[in-house]
Amino acid sequence: MKSYKCQFGNLVFIIRDVKGVWKLDFAWDGKRQRPSMEMKATSENLETIKSEILPDLYLELTGRKVDPIALKIQAPKSPIFADFAERSLALQKHDVEGHVLQAKQQILERDILPYFGSRKINTIEPSEIKEWQNTLAERLSISSIKKYRSVLNHIFDDAWREGKVLENPVLKVKLPKKSNAKVFRTKMLPFSEHEIHLILKNAKGQFRWFLQFSIFSGIRPGEAVALDWSDICFEAKTIDISKTTKRSGNGGYIIGKPKTEASIRMIDMLPQVEEALRAQFLETGLKNQRVFLNRWGEPWNTPDFLNLRFKLLLKNIGTARRNIYNTRHTFASQMLAKKIDIGWISKTMGHENIQITLQTYAKYVPKDSDDRDMFLKGFVTLFVTPKENDGSNADTQGIAG
Repeated sequence: MKSYKCQFGNLVFIIRDVKGVWKLDFAWDGKRQRPSMEMKATSENLETIKSEILPDLYLELTGRKVDPIALKIQAPKSPIFADFAERSLALQKHDVEGHVLQAKQQILERDILPYFGSRKINTIEPSEIKEWQNTLAERLSISSIKKYRSVLNHIFDDAWREGKVLENPVLKVKLPKKSNAKVFRTKMLPFSEHEIHLILKNAKGQFRWFLQFSIFSGIRPGEAVALDWSDICFEAKTIDISKTTKRSGNGGYIIGKPKTEASIRMIDMLPQVEEALRAQFLETGLKNQRVFLNRWGEPWNTPDFLNLRFKLLLKNIGTARRNIYNTRHTFASQMLAKKIDIGWISKTMGHENIQITLQTYAKYVPKDSDDRDMFLKGFVTLFVTPKENDGSNADTQGIAG
């Protein structure tokens, strides 16, 4: 297939011979345009496209005239893949979160550059990308391959927009259907009501309130750690979730927006959650804007240390050790088992739709539906605040986020 590149300012036109007919290929207003000019692929028609059609099209698109004599039609020059990939990634600096950019950089350096780095970008064939995916499939899950592929796809998409390649070869290769990798997933093991009793009975101080809050709110550990007292409204009995902890570009942790829009939500403050928060306010409410603090009175940057402490607690009480994220799974499983409205559960957990909730917790969904209020009335006295914390509600009656 013969092709030629013609650039007018930032607008790049690729002229292709497709089955003996000249066709244009260019990007405009964020969309790919591929009009056929119904002209035979001859040198005379190529000159007509250069001297008449492209200047008129450029004028129509931009409102600016161009001198046809100054234009040169040439075969696209191709940069080395590694050089272009690094520049492509750098251009995303202000488009994605720092931790996302860092993850993409690691994928590029570890699994893409060793395979394609030294090649000219326009010489990489779809068959080679398929071979690369098959290599990944020996050690990575399909979901991981999909992430790696998206990094490569973005690079080639940028290359196409700049006229460095005639087409994006990634789009011609399907994602593998299976992988040979052994995938180890963290098993979802919600706690039973008996285990919840044991956990809250043996957890001490702020750690107990953090766990009670987590179990009865369904909040993600990273979201809990990021909460400020201004997010808590005792009067309306609501919690505003709009932040979470995440990795920064330099390997540390920062407070930032959640990954999805659905994760930004206002949730109901159940009685057990209110009890935990009022007790926690006596611990940290006058010390810091953040709700949960470490033993030195500083905000947690990540729930990782809380997770380690949680696993030690489970070991001491003789309960199967598992990740602290299972407090969230416990909320979902308990609510579903009690026949609480699936729509309310999904919204509270920050799922994008009910299908995600159903797919994740299908085996806990009861056959019949029931009213949430009936459950809450029967569940409100499940746990009793320890005597040393009695009266905490009276001291915090005026607090409102």
